[in-house]
Amino acid sequence: MTEDIDRIVERCMTTALQPGIAGQDDAEEDAAFGALFTLVERQRPQPRPGFARRVVERARREPISAGRRALGARWVRPIAAAVGIVATVVAVNAAMLAFQPVVVAERFAWAVRVTVGAGLAILRFLAPVFGLWSVATSIGRAIATALTTPEASLALSLTAIAGALAYGALYRMLSSKEESSVW
Repeated sequence: MTEDIDRIVERCMTTALQPGIAGQDDAEEDAAFGALFTLVERQRPQPRPGFARRVVERARREPISAGRRALGARWVRPIAAAVGIVATVVAVNAAMLAFQPVVVAERFAWAVRVTVGAGLAILRFLAPVFGLWSVATSIGRAIATALTTPEASLALSLTAIAGALAYGALYRMLSSKEESSVW
């Protein structure tokens, strides 16, 4: 087999070193290299079927040697701790919401406050890039000018009064002693 490889390598070398005209067909050279690669490919050992599966299974069974750790092991504990903390917070909030309806309003207000704060933080971050404050100032001036008219002031005042009356009625209805509430 080695003699075949030596003979084909010699053939490749002689065809490659022959002076030729640029652009001439290299069919003989291609055939020589093709024969060499085919011969070399036949000699390369192939793994038996299932080799990769057996290696992976054996690697899983073997203990990790001293001084080494499993891939991703340094992130497992912090991620598990974060998931545990989040799960605890969610469970406590769910329990509080189930037993205290006042907490629902507090949590909703907190969520609105955080959402508005996050939106403002994003706007504050993007303001120099896009010049959003000049647009917001223009919109604010237009709204302020519209709200200072007598009609808008009356509508705003009536809306505030209606909201206060609705809040009072809802409070009386929920705090009524005669009617038991599921809350």
